[in-house]
Amino acid sequence: MTGFDIKPLPGAKEAFRRLSDAEEMHEKFIEKELKRMCVFIETGDCLGRKLLVGKPEKRA
Repeated sequence: MTGFDIKPLPGAKEAFRRLSDAEEMHEKFIEKELKRMCVFIETGDCLGRKLLVGKPEKRA
């Protein structure tokens, strides 16, 4: 026994809850982006190709 009274900092629970919410949102975002990329790969309608080719009127 050290004699110290250990208590969580005020707002610690709220901060941890917000952090886990943020992590969950981030995971969902990554999951959604990965699915979107997979659709592009499967269909051959690749966003990367569109970006590389660009619009003809801009290249002229």
